[in-house]
Amino acid sequence: MASGDEAYDRQVENEIIRRLEDGDVWAWASVRAEGRWNGMVEWDSLGCCSYESREAFLQDGYWADMKLVIAQRIAEEFERIGKKYLEIQE
Repeated sequence: MASGDEAYDRQVENEIIRRLEDGDVWAWASVRAEGRWNGMVEWDSLGCCSYESREAFLQDGYWADMKLVIAQRIAEEFERIGKKYLEIQE
């Protein structure tokens, strides 16, 4: 934490450490999402995040953003392949 309040930052950090020691992987996590379509694979990741649970992460806007980024990358790759295919056919 870097809120500017050292006591609060220490409290939050201690809580994260306690949760990690208890085996709570969502206390401090890196998340990688992967999308596959027709042989194409794209991914996006988010690091240094802390959530109450998997469900809390899935409800957060970052998860929706990650899925959108992956879909856009696959669509761009599909478009690139299509253009290359059309060039070959000419």
